Amino acid sequence: MDGLDLPNARIRLRRESTAPGAPDRSSELTLWLDGPRFRLRDHAGRPFPDVLADVTAPRGFGRTARSMEDFATAWTPAEHPRRPTEIFVDGAAGQAVVVEGDDDPWRLDATDPLRLLDLVLARGRQQELSADGEGTVLDRVCGRYRFELRGEEQGTGYRTEVQWWIFEPYLLRRELRDLPHGRLSMITEVVQLDEGVVTNADVGFADPTTP
Repeated sequence: MDGLDLPNARIRLRRESTAPGAPDRSSELTLWLDGPRFRLRDHAGRPFPDVLADVTAPRGFGRTARSMEDFATAWTPAEHPRRPTEIFVDGAAGQAVVVEGDDDPWRLDATDPLRLLDLVLARGRQQELSADGEGTVLDRVCGRYRFELRGEEQGTGYRTEVQWWIFEPYLLRRELRDLPHGRLSMITEVVQLDEGVVTNADVGFADPTTP
């Protein structure tokens, strides 16, 4: 992606979700941003498609349990903690590298991984919205924006209420609830923001297979 110029920042994000029939979930992600590159670490070790679903799923709730197998997996404790999933993205080169657990790293076009920036950056998306108040996150006074996602999924209509807390250029809090009952919800909130601390070593992928 030409012209990508990210702030130099390390961002720790807490993700909490609820869904009918599944246990409440809480996990953390860390992002390192610098210029045309960034790195995301999903501490829960979710597969890349599940991480990406946090910003691409139509209803806004990420990947939710749908089958009996999904629900059984959700309620079954893992025998061993998963290793974090690491995603390295170079917007200037147009490439990304994903490392899941002990699997070999694999490469892909950066188009989809770049969308992960929507987890923590406003990127001007609020310009078509009107602020309906203010909120405070990490002692920063944010503009608060509220809107709805509407559509149809598997033949059933849905409505999702979305709230954003924005302190430019950062999206410090996202809150989503399904309407009208609020049975599905997801909140992502920045719990630590350190600017000017990211180095090349933080965002560069070192291929262990390269001599």
